[in-house]
Amino acid sequence: MDKKLLVPTGASLHNCSNDQKDANQITSNAMTVLLPILYLVALVVGLPSNLVALWVLLFCTKKQPSTILLINLTTCDLLLLLVLPFRITYHFRGNDWTLGEPLCRLVMALFYGNMYGSMLCLALIAFDCYLALVHPIRALTLRSYRLSVYMSVAVWAVVLAAHQTQT
Repeated sequence: MDKKLLVPTGASLHNCSNDQKDANQITSNAMTVLLPILYLVALVVGLPSNLVALWVLLFCTKKQPSTILLINLTTCDLLLLLVLPFRITYHFRGNDWTLGEPLCRLVMALFYGNMYGSMLCLALIAFDCYLALVHPIRALTLRSYRLSVYMSVAVWAVVLAAHQTQT
């Protein structure tokens, strides 16, 4: 059988079925009810928890290389939590964005940029712990306040670069 007879000009069966599948997933109860409820729980639990963590890290903890990385992780998490109300509203409205394209781009850039920033901070914290535990002698020279600041600046540079590509 000739494939040209089965597929309309300019389209493919694969794309047509995926478009319908994507539309069904976007309007499903999981996307319009469950996801915003999960975001709401994350916001209600995460916002006060991260604010307390930031307070403790800034004012009650000795400044060490790992503390600098934890402060940046907490800041990334707080910025991510601040865009959740927009995402919650979007999903509760049946995935209908009513606030205009520029704000949509900004919210998405902040959402994904800070999500990746949090992951990078966690990776650097894990690396810092690895150095401290596996190579304690070398860690005395490798783990420094200055290096932690440089790593934090690198994380924020990646987050800003992600914002630039999204907006």
